[in-house]
Amino acid sequence: MAKQQSMGTRLAIVVLAWASSVAVQLNLSTTAQATTFYVDGGHTYQIVTENRTWADAASDATSRLVDGTPGHLIVLESDHENTVLFDSLLAHIPEEDFDLTVSPDGGRGAYAWIGASDIVTEGQWIWDGDGDGTGTLFWQGTGNGGGNVVDGAYENWGHDPRNPSQQWEPDNASGQDAGVIGLRDWPRGFQGQWNDVRPTNLLYYIVEFDTLPRIGDANIDSVVDEADLEIVTTHLFQSGGWTDGDFNVDGVVDGRDFNLWLRNRDRSGVRSVPEPNLGLLACVGFLFCSRRLARGN
Repeated sequence: MAKQQSMGTRLAIVVLAWASSVAVQLNLSTTAQATTFYVDGGHTYQIVTENRTWADAASDATSRLVDGTPGHLIVLESDHENTVLFDSLLAHIPEEDFDLTVSPDGGRGAYAWIGASDIVTEGQWIWDGDGDGTGTLFWQGTGNGGGNVVDGAYENWGHDPRNPSQQWEPDNASGQDAGVIGLRDWPRGFQGQWNDVRPTNLLYYIVEFDTLPRIGDANIDSVVDEADLEIVTTHLFQSGGWTDGDFNVDGVVDGRDFNLWLRNRDRSGVRSVPEPNLGLLACVGFLFCSRRLARGN
């Protein structure tokens, strides 16, 4: 009941600003919302900072849900996807934590699991993010001139930092059958490139969901509620992504995103973006002005 009253109070403040055209003092949190999620290209991703073997990570990925859709270890099929992932890893994992996700057999590099594996057939690398032993074949053979991509597939295996034209990975040293992405350089690869390591290593991992969250669900908990409104108001008129409240994915959190939250609160997921309500956009404009005036006092 108190929660409903709190949400009602927030909305009442917005309407009051519109109706009376007066500045109001707003008590809105400015604390950044910590999250391990990011959204890109119609998919949702979660960086999991728990240490698991590759098989356990793949199993755990399938148990995680975004709006009812199970996940899988990430599949990387383009340089864009790889770059967005690597940038997100650096944004979410402090450098001082890199030593918590190290593979001794991978040159003591810091890594996170991806969905690549040749566990079923040595040298036949497939995207097997759910760990069921099947998937799309993208690489055959080893590095150092002994392998090749399949059907023009994307790959980003490690190259020797001392001789960047020399590809070393995957090298299948001592039963290395699972794919990782490097958080920092290692002796045979650069940060952001891939390595093959033993699947028994205990590492962080990235889960991919082949869906978007519910419109208005900034914290991606499958509920559109006051917690998401708090995120929107905290980041209002700032650049940001989905987890900052940018639900129409135009690069900025504004009145249109507030309107999307309002129209989808406490409802089933709707992935089409409805037209904005101009009256509500005006209300949010007054909210912004009120916050600016309040900060100046």
